[in-house]
Amino acid sequence: MLRSLPAVAYLTGCGVVCRGPACAEEWDVGRALILAGTAERIATADAADSATLTWTGTEAQGADWALTAGNGELVIGTPGSSEVWILPSDGGGPLVGRPWTDGTTFGFGAAIVRGAGATWVGNPEADLAAGALYRVPLGSDEPDLTVRGTSAGDRLGERIWLCPDLDGDGLEEVAASAPWFAAPEDFPLADPTEVAALGGAVVLLLSAELTADPNRPIWELGRLWWGSAPGDALGAGATCERDLDGDAVPDLALGAPYVGTGDDGAIYLLGGSTLPASGAVSAQADATLLGKGGEWLGFDLGTFRDPRTDAVLLVAGAPGANAGAGAVHTLAVSARNVATQATFEADATATGFHVGRVVTHGDVDGDGREDLLIGAPDWKDGRNGYDAGRAFVLYGGPTWSGVAAFAPGTTWTAAQPFARIGRGIRAFDLDLDGADELLLPARTAVLP
Repeated sequence: MLRSLPAVAYLTGCGVVCRGPACAEEWDVGRALILAGTAERIATADAADSATLTWTGTEAQGADWALTAGNGELVIGTPGSSEVWILPSDGGGPLVGRPWTDGTTFGFGAAIVRGAGATWVGNPEADLAAGALYRVPLGSDEPDLTVRGTSAGDRLGERIWLCPDLDGDGLEEVAASAPWFAAPEDFPLADPTEVAALGGAVVLLLSAELTADPNRPIWELGRLWWGSAPGDALGAGATCERDLDGDAVPDLALGAPYVGTGDDGAIYLLGGSTLPASGAVSAQADATLLGKGGEWLGFDLGTFRDPRTDAVLLVAGAPGANAGAGAVHTLAVSARNVATQATFEADATATGFHVGRVVTHGDVDGDGREDLLIGAPDWKDGRNGYDAGRAFVLYGGPTWSGVAAFAPGTTWTAAQPFARIGRGIRAFDLDLDGADELLLPARTAVLP
């Protein structure tokens, strides 16, 4: 028999704070925390208390913010209010100013990336959840280009990634997920009945095609790969920022964490030098790595330069591993193969904490070597610290011994429940001092 877990309320000098497992809806205000880049190692510290800058929203602006930065500005997406805020990176406080919006009730700003000349904004709720992507030139508050999903429910724009030039025109490319993609009846690339329902899809928008005519179906704007079976969730994780196989051309790696009857997951490598044709990803990929043991392989993907060899490694989150304790793999890639180099798997004391939901990199200590950043937003701290979350910094300096050792030099956590620290880690050198600041979205509550 299923039963509800209780809410637990605590009286404070200012009001009542709900901390039990049924209290998540009470912690419904978003925050952006900026943590200064530093060479200092901090064993474990509260991210909110340690933040050098903090922005806090309102209940109307929702809790699940997206963050990015560039050109001396912080960019915050508040999809709960369908807004994107451009703020000076040395500010803090409430969200003030004139935000961008696409006129929808919610969804705008669910995903944001900033490139060399523009900010890309996703709204998976637009047009009956067909989804949309907007390109807004730097210095403007109006999009100069919009790409729309083709079928209601596709949810185009739930995630967005910037890719280096792949079509030879010198401009960046953009990849985006459409997690509920459904082929329309007039789909020209395959029999619509043979395209897996809700298998997920990733579209690579080539800049040359966007320049020629952006007002076309997404499959005519570059490449479209879709999941091979219902529920695969292709595009939950992806990376396209670097050359992975050593041919000096950036490659794409796409994650599908629920491949297989036990949600083992899979990673698909698509070489940038040949750029496989559109189609079912399992048929078009140059190489495939299958997960095992229900680990959700490919839930998130990133890259990391090994300080010992200078080789670029693919990093894969597998938060379902070991009954949901989670795991992180570093992977070596060649033209036709993806092989595990090293693995950290959390032990049973972390069951349900899902280490590896987020993986990325930055140079937090400013030593010129990349540091590996790992998020576990479901981490529970203490009796009532449900979903407090943790963000781990594994420094890539001379003491680096591989991910398997899992020796974080700094661990950021939260004193409050439901902060979900580690949900969306980003690293940018905002103050141009050579060390990356950490951008951490978080949640908090408004006391009555």
